[in-house]
Amino acid sequence: MVKRKHILIRADASERLGHGHIYRCLTLADSLRNKGAEIEFAVSAPSASIKELIGSKNFKLHALSNNDQTFDWQEDARSVLNLLGQAGSYDWLIVDHYLLHEKWEALFYKAGLKLLVIDDLAQHRHHCHYLLNQTFNVCANSYVGLVNNDAHLLLGAQYALLRPEFNHIKQQMQFRQNNYHMPKIHVFFGSTDPFSYAYKFSKILLENFEYLALKVVTLSHDHVDWKTLRQIFPQKIEIHGLVSDMALNMADCDLAFGAPGMATWERGALGISGIYLATNDNQINILNHLQEQGFCYFLGSASQIEEDYFIERFREILRDHEKLQAMSQYGFDSIDALGCQRVSEMIMEY
Repeated sequence: MVKRKHILIRADASERLGHGHIYRCLTLADSLRNKGAEIEFAVSAPSASIKELIGSKNFKLHALSNNDQTFDWQEDARSVLNLLGQAGSYDWLIVDHYLLHEKWEALFYKAGLKLLVIDDLAQHRHHCHYLLNQTFNVCANSYVGLVNNDAHLLLGAQYALLRPEFNHIKQQMQFRQNNYHMPKIHVFFGSTDPFSYAYKFSKILLENFEYLALKVVTLSHDHVDWKTLRQIFPQKIEIHGLVSDMALNMADCDLAFGAPGMATWERGALGISGIYLATNDNQINILNHLQEQGFCYFLGSASQIEEDYFIERFREILRDHEKLQAMSQYGFDSIDALGCQRVSEMIMEY
């Protein structure tokens, strides 16, 4: 009888960090469980919403005492090692955390666990069996000197951890010529959006572009500001709370606007060209890289961009229908939305 794989996922979420690390790990966890693995999560000081999110998927959650404001990797390692001692043997440890690097990982590598590290930054040293960076066209040279010699690199959008519905909808789509004359724009600034960028920039767009419509997904959908905006522009804006099926929600849109994250690869997979603002400094290098590759537009930092410049650049982009369509086709052709299946199969077969 084949032994069932026991896997612990170490990831965090907060208002400041956002929930993206947890969401993509949940996607991978679902895929692994469907292949017979037993999955548990270890999260520092999980909020009520994170407890509810992980609980709704029926995964066991271990709450650790660390938090992202006063993070100590050694204390974190002790907590996880203690957890390993209590819970019995794990086969795999999956780590998706910007503050955990080589020294933390090496402790568990030496303890005999197999490690998958999920990374976007290519800035820190890691010690693992697999390293996954789903950034579009990231190259192995980015990790020279940053990983142990026997680590397997899973690089690029072919490993993007997208939920199965993105591939399902993609297969049903006859790739269309998007309507850039009167576009419907999907607006999403992440699951938390603590600085209300979705509202700020949606208001600017509606006030300055008569020929577009917005479809907004935001945690604060029932706030009075959104209700007021909908009263002023009743035919030009749809406002949704956080949705369980983002693929279906965005499938009828012509363009996307917001912050990067998992939505970057989701939009690309469905052929929806993206216009981005950075909401964190660690996003800037990735967005510059993606813009250079012709994958998206990057306008600058959400906290620093001047309103007049934002309006001018947005208008310029909307005029260039040929480039927008080429960008749309590029994403559609490059991301097949089967990355999660590939990664889970590698873990189960290792």
